[in-house]
Parts: sequence; C-alpha cells; structure tokens
Amino acid sequence: MQIDTKNTVSATYVRNHFKEVTERVRKGAPQIIICKSKPTLVMISVEDLDKL
Repeated sequence: MQIDTKNTVSATYVRNHFKEVTERVRKGAPQIIICKSKPTLVMISVEDLDKL
C-alpha cells in the first residue's frame, strides 16, 4: 500500500485539530493517522465508504 505523506497526520494532531481533519476528509482527502510512527487508521468520508 502506497501512503501519500501529504495526507498523514499524527494521532496527537487529530486529537488537537479534529474539526480541521474532518473538514479535509469531507472535502475528499482521506487522512492516514500515524500512531507510534506507524500508519494505524484511515479516515474516509461516508461517500467514499459507500463507493467501496
């Protein structure tokens, strides 16, 4: 899996900037959340989920 570094954020950043991160996701930019230096979670919009 290829990870686009412009769409990666730390878990701490997400916790402190949740609204900003969710706005990015709603605009169509999935966010990969890094925890302990490893990609751990992906945030995608419900519309993108429906496409899967």
